[in-house]
Amino acid sequence: MRVFDHPNMHNFKCPICHTSDDKPVVLVGIGGTESDGNMEARQYHLECIELTERNLLSRGIIMQQFDLIKEK
Repeated sequence: MRVFDHPNMHNFKCPICHTSDDKPVVLVGIGGTESDGNMEARQYHLECIELTERNLLSRGIIMQQFDLIKEK
């Protein structure tokens, strides 16, 4: 996973913490948006996510789990 030192600040708001802080970010692909080898992605602050590897059905699967906090 590539980590970017700064987010693209144009309309950026982390979907988890709902801030636009200038902190390292990663791009997370959005399933179902694949086209010609490209995929849409959303920026997330690196510190807001945690990757966990699970052994499911004898296959190593890396999965991302988090709850998006709804804005009030």
